[in-house]
Amino acid sequence: AASEGHSWAVPFVADAEKLWAKEGLNVTSLGFTSGRLSAEAALAGKADFATTTDSVVALAALQGQKVKVFAEFANSSTQMLVAARRDKGVVQPQDLRGKKFATMFGTAGHYFVNRYLGLHGLTTKDVTVLNLRPPEMISALAQGSIDAFAWDWWAAEDAAKVEGHGNVHVL
Repeated sequence: AASEGHSWAVPFVADAEKLWAKEGLNVTSLGFTSGRLSAEAALAGKADFATTTDSVVALAALQGQKVKVFAEFANSSTQMLVAARRDKGVVQPQDLRGKKFATMFGTAGHYFVNRYLGLHGLTTKDVTVLNLRPPEMISALAQGSIDAFAWDWWAAEDAAKVEGHGNVHVL
């Protein structure tokens, strides 16, 4: 179970170059929009392993799931960001107060929201946090039904392209 994103290049390259077969492995990759969803597939027995983030592994372990990490090959600590709408008055982090802020619950993005808000003197009580999948975040921000989201840089770029008027920017 492979989640989208630049950080998960290892399984994507292995698929593209047919490296699994060269090692005598018969692998079928399943695509998911987040590490949480790929981890859920593995935990449900629909996949033998998954690409995911440390926060997803930690949350699963805290819920009593038996998880094992057997390889670490990516770090996206500098890739998570907040994309917001200038035309909705969100120019700096403190402008998020009273705004609709989306992320995907149970993911690194969800963890990041809490840390980001705290860094800027806010809490989740200061915003309305909505649980959306990455494609939904992109559409919602572009359409103006949310004011900001926390996810990877590619999602912010996509939202800016879809919106098309220069209102979407990175805080």
